[in-house]
Amino acid sequence: MAYREVTMIEIKEVLRLRLLGVAKKRIAAQLRLDPKTVRRYLEVGEAHGVVAGGGREQLTDARLDAVIAELKKPVPHEHGEAWRACERERTFIEGHLQHDVRLTKIRKLLQRQGVVVPYATLHRFATQQLGFGKKAATVPLVDGKPGDELQSDPGSVGMYEPTAAACGARSRSSSSRRTCRATASSIRSSARPSRR
Repeated sequence: MAYREVTMIEIKEVLRLRLLGVAKKRIAAQLRLDPKTVRRYLEVGEAHGVVAGGGREQLTDARLDAVIAELKKPVPHEHGEAWRACERERTFIEGHLQHDVRLTKIRKLLQRQGVVVPYATLHRFATQQLGFGKKAATVPLVDGKPGDELQSDPGSVGMYEPTAAACGARSRSSSSRRTCRATASSIRSSARPSRR
C-alpha cells in the first residue's frame, strides 16, 4: 500500500483554517483530506500550542516545524514472534552466512530444528542485523608510473603505432601486458588505428 507524502503547505493550511474558526469537517472537504487526517493534524498542533480561535500569530515557524517533525516521525512497531525466533538463532544464522550458505538453505536447516520462520522475515533479519547482501566497496586503482606494467584489452586495441620512445615499432597487441617507458596517457594520445 503506497502512502501519500504529507506536505508542509497542507499541514500549515489545516492549522491556519482552524485558527480562523473553520470546522474540522469543512477543512477536510475544502482541502480534500480525510476528517481523521485533519483531526490528527489538529491534535498534534494543539499539543504544540496552536489552539482554535487563538489568532494567526500562534502559527509561528518554530511551532509549525515542531508539528511537521512530529507528524513525519515513523510509527514504531514491535517485531513479531518470527523475528524473535531469528534473534534466538542469531549465532546459527550468522555462522552459516559466513560460510556462504544460501538463505533458503538456512531456512530449511532452521525448519529441521523446529524453528519455522517465513523467508521474508529471515531475509529482513539477515539484511538489517547481519549485513547480508551488502556489496563490497570498490577499490580505486592507481594509474601506472613510467616503467610500470601497463595492461590493455587486446580485443579493442588491435593495431596501434606507439611512439618510438614508448614501446618501439608498430605491433599487434596480442598480449594483455606490455612494459612501456611512457605513461598510459601518452600512449593513449599517440595511439592511432592502423590502415591495412
